[in-house]
Amino acid sequence: MKRLIAAICMLASLTGCGDSDEDKAKVIAGEVRSTWDSVMPFEPGYRQTGIASFNKEFVVACSTKMTEASAKLGTLEAQYSTTDVWKSEKTAVLNKAVNRWKSTCNELKQKQGW
Repeated sequence: MKRLIAAICMLASLTGCGDSDEDKAKVIAGEVRSTWDSVMPFEPGYRQTGIASFNKEFVVACSTKMTEASAKLGTLEAQYSTTDVWKSEKTAVLNKAVNRWKSTCNELKQKQGW
């Protein structure tokens, strides 16, 4: 009887691990999206057309925040790459946008000497 109860408890804890990983992945993805929203005035994946000019404050904030967001996305990929959160199109678009803007802002920041 004790073995049966122990087996049921073990099975219950293993079943909860998948949900736990999904929940943890959702938290990280939510943090990345909040970081994006704190800097960017548009949705990830939005194609901006025309020539844009950015001031020093925006470029420095963008560089800092997108570097932070990129690191979190790296953690998400490394630890939770098997989750639906990581595999989702929404996360893929956010990942691409974060890395594109991180590169752009870092380049602008370096060229301007900020």
